[in-house]
Amino acid sequence: MNGTDWKTLSVHETAEAFTKLVSALWQVHPFREGNTRTVITFATQFAEAHGFRLDKSLLKESAAYVRDALVKASDGQYSEYEYLIKIFEDAIRRG
Repeated sequence: MNGTDWKTLSVHETAEAFTKLVSALWQVHPFREGNTRTVITFATQFAEAHGFRLDKSLLKESAAYVRDALVKASDGQYSEYEYLIKIFEDAIRRG
């Protein structure tokens, strides 16, 4: 994803690429508590720095879904990304 021109991607393409980055970061799991909150906070800052915003209230209201989607997307060869892609598609705001 290094060198990705985020502004030229469709919402779906952005959600797919963003899902891979965020799930890889979450998988590192560096904190004893608060990994999901920390990763989503970083994700919103990353998004804004790369030309799109995330609906923070949607992510907050769907915190359990986001966490479960991160778990599914971080399961190695058995990863299922579609749940996290869906919530990011719904949360992405352009402009």
